[in-house]
Amino acid sequence: MARKLVVIGGKRPQMRKAKRDSWTQARQREFLSVLAETCNVTRACEQSGISVTHAYRKRKSDAAFRTAWREAIGVAYQRLELVLLDRAFNGTEKVVKRRDAARSACSNIRTNWV
Repeated sequence: MARKLVVIGGKRPQMRKAKRDSWTQARQREFLSVLAETCNVTRACEQSGISVTHAYRKRKSDAAFRTAWREAIGVAYQRLELVLLDRAFNGTEKVVKRRDAARSACSNIRTNWV
């Protein structure tokens, strides 16, 4: 297992073994990628193999990671806005099943009367 230099309690730096669930570049890329896709920290942590607590600690202590986190959330919000705008303008089609086994399709587009 790799060793890394850490500073503990403001004292001299010490060499410590990296923990099994420690951040790696691959895990960080996976976390940020999933976060940008889903805007869900818990899901990003699950898929990258990191605990939610570690993710928030890293965000607090690492400025570069904090910036990347904000960018990933920004990408996710842009995607969400596009989906919401599409649904607002085009609606979504929903199939409604009735008790008499008849089916009908309805849309949630609002009709504006002028």
